[in-house]
Amino acid sequence: MLELAIARELYERYPDFSEGRLAKIRSHVVSRASCAVVARQLGLGERLEQRGADIPDDELHRLAHNRNVLAALHYKTELQEALARRGQSVNYSVLDVEGPPHNRRFRCAAVIDGEQLGEGAGESKKAAEQEAAKQALAKLGVEIPAG
Repeated sequence: MLELAIARELYERYPDFSEGRLAKIRSHVVSRASCAVVARQLGLGERLEQRGADIPDDELHRLAHNRNVLAALHYKTELQEALARRGQSVNYSVLDVEGPPHNRRFRCAAVIDGEQLGEGAGESKKAAEQEAAKQALAKLGVEIPAG
C-alpha cells in the first residue's frame, strides 16, 4: 500500500520525470532503510510499547524492538544517512569467513572513499556489517540517536 501511495504522489508531483527515475525514487522512499529512519524519528517503538495494552508484555517488547516491525537497520541506516548528507557512500566488504556452514562467523569492513573506517564480526554478514557501520560512525564522530 505504501508503494502505491508513494508512486501516485511522485507521479503527481513530478509529471516530467521519466518512469525509471520515478521508480528509483519510490524504491528509495519505501526501502527498509528509509522507513527505519522515519520509524525512529516518530518514536514508533516507544509508542507501540505505550499503547499495546492488549498485547502481553514480553510480546510487546519483542515487537517494539523487532527490526522488521520498525524496519530498523540501525547502524547501517545511520551511516548511510550521515554519508548521504555529506555526498558520500559506504561499501561493505567481507574480509573473512570462518567455521562450518552451520556455524559461520563473518568479518566485514565498512569502506568510505577507499578507506576502511570500520570492521565488525558476527554470526551473519548483516551482523558483521552492522558492527562495522557502528565503528565507522564512531570514527566519523556521528552521534547515534537512541531507539
